[in-house]
Amino acid sequence: MVSNNSRLDIESARDYCKEWLRRYMIPSHFIVLDESSLNENGKIDRKQLPSAPSNVPSGFVNADEGLMSGLEDQVHRFWCSKFELDSIPRDADCFALGGSSLTMMLIFNYYQANLVPEKQLDDLEFFTHPTIADHVRLLTSIKTKTPSI
Repeated sequence: MVSNNSRLDIESARDYCKEWLRRYMIPSHFIVLDESSLNENGKIDRKQLPSAPSNVPSGFVNADEGLMSGLEDQVHRFWCSKFELDSIPRDADCFALGGSSLTMMLIFNYYQANLVPEKQLDDLEFFTHPTIADHVRLLTSIKTKTPSI
């Protein structure tokens, strides 16, 4: 993204992405560069780009979670293990935490295999509702699989 302004506003860039991209496609990190190095073919030299900062935006750790239900606690503990964090707020977005579509599929598969194997889950629902609170609501509201005859 190129800015005509002297300084690019990251929140404006994030808002623009929210307007045009699906939630899981929005980058978790934005890095502002004064200029980018080009390779001999005139393309951006990816090897010269700086590394992304820590995978956790400020404000996402050490949240006061209060009491959790058994299922919510299991979901929370699994997320913490996936993101290598001690605590994650109920309303923290998986993608804003640095998760990807692969992370979401790993979480989804864990739910299906370990938490609610008797239920038929819809992966798209979990992608469009990417928080712990949303996932717990989805897991408790989904009906049990009907046996095929």
